[in-house]
Order: sequence, then C-alpha cells, then structure tokens
Amino acid sequence: MADHSKMIQERSAGAIVYRRDVFGTREYLLLNHGRHWDFPKGHTIPGETDRAAAERELCEETCIRAATFHEGFCREIRYVFRSRGVVVNKAVVFFVALTDVDAITLSHEHVGFAWMTYDIAMKAVTYPTSRDVLKRAEEFLARTSPQAG
Repeated sequence: MADHSKMIQERSAGAIVYRRDVFGTREYLLLNHGRHWDFPKGHTIPGETDRAAAERELCEETCIRAATFHEGFCREIRYVFRSRGVVVNKAVVFFVALTDVDAITLSHEHVGFAWMTYDIAMKAVTYPTSRDVLKRAEEFLARTSPQAG
C-alpha cells in the first residue's frame, strides 16, 4: 500500500509552440532536457493562471516573447512519479502557440532544441502523454489553420 503522507500535488503549464517554414509546413519546437525531448513547460505560481504560466515558462525557457496563443486548445495530462522518496501527482496543462521567432536562447535547464515537423516530432518526443498532446494539437491546427501541413 502506498504511503500517501509522502504524496504531493504539482501543477505545471506549457505550450506546444509551432512556426511555419518557407513552404508553410508546421514545425514544432522541442526542448532537450538531456535525457528526453519535450515541450516548454514549468510550474505554476500560486495565483497565476495556467495560460499566464505557459507564457512565462515559454519566455523563461526559450526567450520567446512573441507568440500568439490559440483560443480553443487546452489539454491537461496527468502522471505520477517519485522524486527523492516523495510521490508526485502531476498535472500539466498545454496550450498551442504560433511564433515567427527563429532565435532561441535556452535556459540552463536544457541542453538543446530543435524545430521538427509533426512526423519527426512524434518520434522524438519521449513520453506517450506528450505525444498524445502533440497529436491533439496537430488535429486542432489542421481544423483551425488549414494551410499547408
């Protein structure tokens, strides 16, 4: 039986950021944490909305200040992990944002970044929950932004 006295709740917010290449194809921004590829995200601050946290984390992790967040896309994933003997019950809310920024300045938390097409990003993203959010974002964008891929 799990010891629930050592369980904490965490909430984070992040963004599935994309841009369009010269051919109009969507490219998604992935960050490399050393052991895995994922999207810009981080902890919410008490009193901060999920959207504000996603915008702040995007700026802190990539220095992207110019991004247009799409209305109508908000997906939450949940997972549990153990950290230093404590069970963490984590919820992460993702939004979708368009940018035309090319220059990325990474925070100290990351070792690299890449702009990837959907198919390549789906293979690169480490966690199944993140792949599911990417799939839903791609479907959302295909419905709402029906330009090239």
